[in-house]
Amino acid sequence: MVPEHAIRRLIELEFRAAVRALPLQDSPPPRPDPQPSSAPAADRITYRVTEAAKLLGISTSKVWGLLGEGRLPARKMDGVTLIRRVDLEAFIDTLPAFRGGPQNG
Repeated sequence: MVPEHAIRRLIELEFRAAVRALPLQDSPPPRPDPQPSSAPAADRITYRVTEAAKLLGISTSKVWGLLGEGRLPARKMDGVTLIRRVDLEAFIDTLPAFRGGPQNG
């Protein structure tokens, strides 16, 4: 004969498995975790350093260098460095115009 505690344990395990298999009926479908897109959106007003680097087509270390030199202003919020879109555009406007011909970069 099977002991009563073993039967109770088996019933408990079967019950838990059955409950886990039930679909969640009163809750909305799960939303995917928000993930930053590979290309930063152009309608945003601020960008992180990595996003600004992608927009400018340069490395993040180059962006940090520009920030350190004061050539590109930034703001800090909760320890995050943010670069305004208008500051990126103003920085681009300070660069010399390309005159054609073979050049590096």
